[in-house]
Amino acid sequence: MITAQLLDQQQLQTGDETLIKHWQETGRGVIWIDIEAETDAVEQQWLATLGGHPLAIQDSQRTRHPPKIEHFDDNSFILYRPLAPLGEDLAINSQRLAFFISDNCLVSIHKTPLDCIQAIRQLPALAGLMQCPAEIMCAIIRHSASSSIEDVLGIEETLSELEEAMADAANDRLLNDVTFYRTRLRKLKRLFAYHDRMFGLLLKEPELLPARSETIHHSLQDVYDKFERLLNLTAMYYDLCGDLSDAYLSLASHRLNRTMQLLTVITAIFVPLTFLAGVYGMNFIHMPELQWRYGYFIILAIMATTAAGLVALFRHRKWL
Repeated sequence: MITAQLLDQQQLQTGDETLIKHWQETGRGVIWIDIEAETDAVEQQWLATLGGHPLAIQDSQRTRHPPKIEHFDDNSFILYRPLAPLGEDLAINSQRLAFFISDNCLVSIHKTPLDCIQAIRQLPALAGLMQCPAEIMCAIIRHSASSSIEDVLGIEETLSELEEAMADAANDRLLNDVTFYRTRLRKLKRLFAYHDRMFGLLLKEPELLPARSETIHHSLQDVYDKFERLLNLTAMYYDLCGDLSDAYLSLASHRLNRTMQLLTVITAIFVPLTFLAGVYGMNFIHMPELQWRYGYFIILAIMATTAAGLVALFRHRKWL
């Protein structure tokens, strides 16, 4: 589906391919062309007609291409990766949204319907944004980034519940959950880092965008701030998951040390008892103690005294 919106002499018109051809014939006004769910061949045909560079067209159709920006003589190409809403499992479903920006034209290309496109298309102030194609692009990305911030902030509650559960009763299931979230957050952090660098470059070199308005710097700053926040949030949550993993391992190590300490204390108590039992278990003929009338009871008393003394010593040193 191809939708076109043309601002000509302060009049905003909405149409399809017919409106695009009218704009090409007259050369008047600023147009926003949105190409949604079309085949690669149709996209290539339209982009070639609108002056897109062949290499940029190829990049716009690559499924796993990272976000990028590239400037050509007549236009600039920006590849953005908007996120579908994050669920509780943080399923990362990044989509492709390519922009071709020239002095009087913005072309947006995506394979699936996007809320950010629909939201900007329905803005009452769209005619004002249409004065500058780059402003439309910033508005679309700003809306998408704002939605991502809300989704990412929702992760904090989940991690807080994991942290409380870890403090109450750490177990392997909780460790698996923490590791799972840490893996997803690492992927999110990498995606947001791409966008943070890209819009940081645009902020430093706004000349990469054609037909810049007086407010484009503020629009780019706003978009950059949102991705900087997204990057910082995901980095913070990623570190929190790492801290939770380390805490679990520390607790497990502490429990193991306590168990080993208890076993060591038990062993230390029974070593002298085993020694005494072993000595008097040797049935040599010339062992005078074997002939004592009360030898058995004396040895039992010595063993009991030794065990009690060791228990008292370990408790005094808080080993038991």
